[in-house]
Amino acid sequence: MITYAVLLLINILQILSAVSGTVIIKKYNVPNIIHHFVFFLWFTVIIEILGWIPDIIYEVEKFSHLKDSIWSANYWFYNIYFMLNYSFYIYFFIKHINNANFVKVMYYIIGLYILVSTLTLFKPENLFESHSLFIVFVGPILMTVTILFYLYEIVSSNKILQIKKNFVFYIAVSSLLFHLIVTPIFIYSIHHKNYNPDFIKFRGIVLYGANILLYSVYTYSFIQCLRKNNSY
Repeated sequence: MITYAVLLLINILQILSAVSGTVIIKKYNVPNIIHHFVFFLWFTVIIEILGWIPDIIYEVEKFSHLKDSIWSANYWFYNIYFMLNYSFYIYFFIKHINNANFVKVMYYIIGLYILVSTLTLFKPENLFESHSLFIVFVGPILMTVTILFYLYEIVSSNKILQIKKNFVFYIAVSSLLFHLIVTPIFIYSIHHKNYNPDFIKFRGIVLYGANILLYSVYTYSFIQCLRKNNSY
């Protein structure tokens, strides 16, 4: 019950961040990329709600007949979501980078990443039985490189003087920390599938805490940075 309560709290925070973003983009004049970011937050909300389906199937007798269906596990749509998630965040930060050569290279890399990720998902064991190692390993690396390059440009320019008002900076730092924390957990889970109650408990604490922090920062960033300063 405690686990479900924490998951529900995370869902509420995700919805709150998406609602905050929606209010901001409707009320203030912000770039299209911020609109895209808000739309992706809503997409994430939908995915996380779908993530409850396996629990409902196994907990509610009425849906027990679905235990042998693809909905009895959520690996397949989370694998697809993770691929889109990393690709979108790379794209999002690319749109805030000034170095044309870096941007051009990263666009090619995004396309290649999506292509290879899609091909790996044609293997049933990668799509239905576990998280795809390629997606959850390569995606965060590319995302980290992009964020670090963005931060390098920030500290190398006058933008650093207004860093406390910079919406994208908050998103960059919180996203970077989040993926540096959760990625090793995912990779370890893929390589060690044996049931370990201590690790499962540790994984839950880390993942829940990281999600709560991430979406709390998102909501704060929308309200404080965009509402007061229109900073992006």
